[in-house]
Amino acid sequence: MDYNHRYFLELLSAALNQENPAKPTEMVDWETIYRESIAHEVHPLIYTVVKKLGLPSTGVFDSFSRAVLFAVTRQAQYLDEVKRVLKELNLSDIHFIALKGLMHRKYYPQAELRTMGDFDLLVRPEQLGSVGVVLDRCGYVRMSEDAKHQVFIKPNCAQIEIHHSLFTQEDFIDPPNYTELSWQNAVKEEIDGVSILVQGPEDLLAYSILHAAKHFKKAGIGLRQLCDLFYLLKTPGPNFDTDYFNQLLAGGKCTRFFDALQDICILYFHAKADRPTDQNTADEVLEVILAGGIYGRKTGQAALGNALGGKLTPSEAASLSTPVKLKRMLTAYLFPPRDKLAKRYAYAIKKPILLPIAWCHRFTRFLSTTKLSFSLFRAPGQAAKKMSLMEKLDM
Repeated sequence: MDYNHRYFLELLSAALNQENPAKPTEMVDWETIYRESIAHEVHPLIYTVVKKLGLPSTGVFDSFSRAVLFAVTRQAQYLDEVKRVLKELNLSDIHFIALKGLMHRKYYPQAELRTMGDFDLLVRPEQLGSVGVVLDRCGYVRMSEDAKHQVFIKPNCAQIEIHHSLFTQEDFIDPPNYTELSWQNAVKEEIDGVSILVQGPEDLLAYSILHAAKHFKKAGIGLRQLCDLFYLLKTPGPNFDTDYFNQLLAGGKCTRFFDALQDICILYFHAKADRPTDQNTADEVLEVILAGGIYGRKTGQAALGNALGGKLTPSEAASLSTPVKLKRMLTAYLFPPRDKLAKRYAYAIKKPILLPIAWCHRFTRFLSTTKLSFSLFRAPGQAAKKMSLMEKLDM
């Protein structure tokens, strides 16, 4: 890890702990700090400490402030819209549990420091039709559907994901009866006067880990998920049921993964803990997180490596030749099935006949945003390394 990334982690630690940042001891490339903060969607947090350094408000620092202002403003707009939807759901007597970012943000010193790209709700399967009616009335259109959730979009609004199951067997991390347990343990809260149900503290922390593990396996996670974990670990609650929480992690085969994330929080963010740490494993996981960014797609090499790493078995990753792995990687990354496309390809999700056009669109975008170089040929090795790490973590 070079000095820029070490200092980036120091800044993030200072932000998380609401401390004054240490001044750099070496020359810092602030463009790198800025790019990394955007790639991991922690720029509002990082900016709280960068501005304390008294640096000139020109160039990259001006870009920093504008990006943060845009993010905070957009989050406020998104939240106003989702609160309107939640009120409509309540009026229609639809029961729901707020998930992920909507809950994580309340643990931050200032809620707007936690960015969100979508909103996730858990509903009963028998109420899916009623939810669709409410969202249609609010101007949303259903974009896609799979075995566990439906995705709704609306222009200039964050997408809303309506889950009827938290995981499926395809995720390979679904603890027995976990969705039903979340319903049984849900508690009532309010968000700005809107009544909601939330997961109990054990279920919330477990879901945060299990969901991160799913993305880590299939693509990647960023430092924002580690920030969520840092704050959740800081405020577990006086009656936190550790045994139940550990059972959930064991049921999802995520115990070692959680240990590694917790070790990163201890070693790099100075989280308080009275347990020994495994520096080597923590550093291996951190290396994957830093290389990939929030969705594991920070660079072409990372995106391709993660695309393959989430689809091959360890033996395949170790035995296949580099050309074969590269071919499989490109196919998996550039030509995904319709239900795996990003929302920018909504036209193909709604009209299957347009899927080839979406693939061409995706390929063109890949060529325009990816620096084509021999570094892409290192991606199969990166995939094999990640698969070996997941085997080590018993994932």
